[in-house]
Amino acid sequence: MSTPIVGLDHVTALTADLDRAIADYELLLGRRVAWRSSGDGAATALFTLPNMSLELTAPAGEGDDGARVRAALETLVRWI
Repeated sequence: MSTPIVGLDHVTALTADLDRAIADYELLLGRRVAWRSSGDGAATALFTLPNMSLELTAPAGEGDDGARVRAALETLVRWI
């Protein structure tokens, strides 16, 4: 028997359009984004909730992180 999940720190969701995802999640969650950052070709936004955080990440320029996000998004699109 497997052990159930008893806690969750944060979830990361990849998106091609960070500004659109932020607007959508602000509407869905009823709160504003708490933090934004960018570097190494990726941009991140964080929503802080009472029991966890939601991190949105999108490619934003050149860099290793951005390349990994682009590759993951391309793989997901092929699955759909």
